[in-house]
Amino acid sequence: MQTINEFNETNQVLHSYIASKDATIKRLRETIKKLSNETISATELSMVIFVSSSDEMDHREGKVVKLK
Repeated sequence: MQTINEFNETNQVLHSYIASKDATIKRLRETIKKLSNETISATELSMVIFVSSSDEMDHREGKVVKLK
């Protein structure tokens, strides 16, 4: 009888775990659906600036030089 009670308790824990995971999956699907329906538009341009390391700078003339 104790084995059946332990089995029932384990079964309840597993059902609770599965229900929690199902709810998480449902929320993720809803979020993905919501985001996939939104239109993304660029409102500003991005700029990337490359900065040379101090080893590549000629500090006397301010030029970028390649050192080997």
